[in-house]
Amino acid sequence: SITVAWLDIDTPNELLGVSSSEPTFSSLKNFLTHLVLQNLLSFCAYKDKKELISTGDSSSIICCLMGSKYFKIIPNGVTDGVLERLSASLPDEEMEMLERKAQGLMLQLQHLARRGVVEIRRDALAARMKRNQALRESIQGQRIIFANTQSLISEFLRAHDHSKYEPVIRLGADPRERYETLLAMKQQRLQEAVYFLSERSRQMRMDTEYTDLQRFTSANGDVCLVRFDIKPLFTARNVIQAFEGVLKFSYNLEISISDLVGHLTIRENDEEDWDSSIAQHRLVTTVNNGVQVDTNNVTFTQYWEDGAGPNPDRAVGKELGIAVCNYVDEDALYPYHESERVRQDITYFVVIAKYPRVLPGAFTAVDGKPAATSVGSPSSSESGASVCESMVENDDDMVVALRWTCLRLRKPPFPLDNATASLIRDGMERVDQAMFTAIRHSVDGVKSPQQPREQ
Repeated sequence: SITVAWLDIDTPNELLGVSSSEPTFSSLKNFLTHLVLQNLLSFCAYKDKKELISTGDSSSIICCLMGSKYFKIIPNGVTDGVLERLSASLPDEEMEMLERKAQGLMLQLQHLARRGVVEIRRDALAARMKRNQALRESIQGQRIIFANTQSLISEFLRAHDHSKYEPVIRLGADPRERYETLLAMKQQRLQEAVYFLSERSRQMRMDTEYTDLQRFTSANGDVCLVRFDIKPLFTARNVIQAFEGVLKFSYNLEISISDLVGHLTIRENDEEDWDSSIAQHRLVTTVNNGVQVDTNNVTFTQYWEDGAGPNPDRAVGKELGIAVCNYVDEDALYPYHESERVRQDITYFVVIAKYPRVLPGAFTAVDGKPAATSVGSPSSSESGASVCESMVENDDDMVVALRWTCLRLRKPPFPLDNATASLIRDGMERVDQAMFTAIRHSVDGVKSPQQPREQ
């Protein structure tokens, strides 16, 4: 076998006429050895036609570039000592003939080298294309798996009766007993909202808006809307400034429905307000053709400015505002008229707190490293432990509103035409968006169209 030793020379590519942007000799060693050097039995390199620079036999050929040099092809089996004596006795005519032969071989070597570069590039391109195709198939496979997971989640939302996940609220006829029932469940409702929204947003960035909206008809015929929002409020100075908008919306729900939907909405229990943190809304809305919609929900709200409240994961600072709305299952004073009215259930969780402006998501790199993720637990939230509990509030923190909403229009026992059902559903969405409008007005100092009722 013939091997080639490539010396460290200044301009090696000049030997084959290859540009500096192409592969160096060492990357072509095997190719050139197989195509050309297998026919070179012995090799001599000369300088100034006289000084012997290097020689090689059938097992080793050394190429070097040292100014002007000349190459000779020597018969196989000639030793180095014979080469030296032979080179000294060669006539000029034979020397010139060997030089011309060497030049011809060099031209052949250049041609084969160029062709080898093209083939090597072609092979490299084919390898890259193969790797890219494998990567593309892998990415496509991940996308298909993710799509399959999404379909499972979507069908889970549609096929199951999610009312079983909601707290069962039953109110009697005695006013004092009604108030004590709601007061007893208030803190648990607030804590559950903080934990749920912390987990729903745990792997997500907080400095950009996000909305996940799902509309579907459940297996039992209910028309549903499920929505999750992340709303950074960059102009808000503090949490209470934004939370006041939530309070205005929550305690004037009937006004928002009347103005936004364009239908008459009456609050049947207008006199029943126990305190500013618990409110019940028994609403009756009249829509097209005299169809009426029943709504009976309870709203719990709380604001802390001293850090005494629940601690949402990754939040900073001491301020926290929470609002929770749950529908009432049974009400002795204000029962549902399901045989005459369409029942509408409203559930929403709202948490407003401060978060670091630079808060990476699950797939956001930090200092070149993937962001670490973790899974929380109810106990961690209850004890105030969070991922960012060591962070100190600073000027770069921002106020963020997290909200999850589930609006359900129960299938009535009487016929309901599609136009009326669509009208009620569209009105539900507009009312749902009105909360963020109220928050924005509160933050920007814009006077709302309606003034809040006196509490």
